[in-house]
Amino acid sequence: VGASDLADFVSQLDISDAAKQRLLTLTPATYTGIASELVELI
Repeated sequence: VGASDLADFVSQLDISDAAKQRLLTLTPATYTGIASELVELI
């Protein structure tokens, strides 16, 4: 799975254009998921 595959997948989702753009700009360096929530549980 490459970047173009991801872009094709995201473009077909039934979500707003803004949400699609947000998904396409995520990178491992910028995505923290729920880490900030999990740290509060410790």
